[in-house]
Amino acid sequence: MKSNILILSIALGWASLSCSTKKETTANRADSLAVKDSLATEIVVEEPVLKDSSLDYQARFIAGLNQENKNSFAALENDRYWNEYKLAIDTSWAKMYKNRLGKMKEWEASTLSSAISDTLPLFYPFSG
Repeated sequence: MKSNILILSIALGWASLSCSTKKETTANRADSLAVKDSLATEIVVEEPVLKDSSLDYQARFIAGLNQENKNSFAALENDRYWNEYKLAIDTSWAKMYKNRLGKMKEWEASTLSSAISDTLPLFYPFSG
């Protein structure tokens, strides 16, 4: 009889623990779904990134190109030394095109352009 009472009390204890555990598990499961919901998205409004064009202006000035906008370098374009520099840069590029780049462009048109097809698949292993 003592063994029956012992078995009955163990069975009742196990049943009550399993029922309360199920309730906690269900509650925990609902909370975890709310946290891990991939469909819930927050609307994040990002401020636009303002472009600092000062490096573009400097690069155009050093390259001997005229400025597209009015800026601090536009006033320097009237300087005699900058105009001489611009003429030297333009002359150097014209010579480079005549001696090298023009020949390379002709070779590319006759040799490579016919072999290149934009419809071929490209395998790039470092694309992520």
